[in-house]
Amino acid sequence: MISVIIPVFNSSSQICGLVDSLLDQTFSDIEVIFVDDGSTDNCYSILKQYALEHCSIKVIRKPNGGVSSARNAGLKIATGDYIGFVDADDWIEPDMYESMVRAMEDNNAQLVSCDLYQDEADVQPYITYDEGESYDVEILEVKNPYRDILLIPQIAGYLWNKLFKKDLITQMLDEELSQNEDLLFVAQYLKSVTKMVHINKKLYHYRMGDPTPRIDLTNRSLSLMQAYEKILDCYISDVPALAWLPRKNLLKVYLNFNARYKLSKMVDRAVYDRIQQGINRYLSSVIKDHNVSLGEKLNILLTWMFPKLLLTIKNKQLSERHKNGDWSK
Repeated sequence: MISVIIPVFNSSSQICGLVDSLLDQTFSDIEVIFVDDGSTDNCYSILKQYALEHCSIKVIRKPNGGVSSARNAGLKIATGDYIGFVDADDWIEPDMYESMVRAMEDNNAQLVSCDLYQDEADVQPYITYDEGESYDVEILEVKNPYRDILLIPQIAGYLWNKLFKKDLITQMLDEELSQNEDLLFVAQYLKSVTKMVHINKKLYHYRMGDPTPRIDLTNRSLSLMQAYEKILDCYISDVPALAWLPRKNLLKVYLNFNARYKLSKMVDRAVYDRIQQGINRYLSSVIKDHNVSLGEKLNILLTWMFPKLLLTIKNKQLSERHKNGDWSK
């Protein structure tokens, strides 16, 4: 059985499309666990009606505690051998979980991921499922998952394009984090993975959020520093040869926040000092690391020396790519 966990918060306008896509799965042995995280709209009543009509749907309600708290609540009651996650405003292709289970079992793998569609926020749910269509599975070596969740956008550290084995989940999601808690969860799970497979087929529909680059620094965005510090610790412990990847990414986070701090004219000495300490801690080691390309090193140094100018240029370039349908970072 697969247990699919969906955290829900004020998603009444889009929840029905997701529920219908879950009910239409070609894999029948599935339980769907919705965790209403203190919604103030009518999400809960909508989901309770679905649960009355479909025995595969479970709905629990809890005070608002954040997405990780909601997912953990779902994990605690999940009864499936496999665990999947979906976001409440997305939807999935009918053959997603059948394809994932088959790929995992046929290849004796412990983790499987799939490609995804990147859809605009207001698009109506659609499917591209063709019963006769085949898919290819790429077998990833044991050392590759740690690398690929940081380097390959179609794999990445998302939860929702992956299927996990429940008995291999040894750590819950970190409820202290507001960002990249999913990447940390995946990195920790990889300790139990000897083989990962990736399905080269788009099975998940991800709704893109507001593409406008942010300049202000919120508590939620600042938690990214803490998240990447924990991810770096995980890599140092489990795959030290690849620790340069999260170390480089962490430095980029500090440099980005440094520029945003200055552009937003924020005044918070504690935040500023934390950012500067992070830059000072990692700048030299990243620049000296032979794994980091010359182009990336140049970009890092320019961002360090001219933070406001470089961030303004990058945000303009990012906005242009989004207008042209390119959602890569």
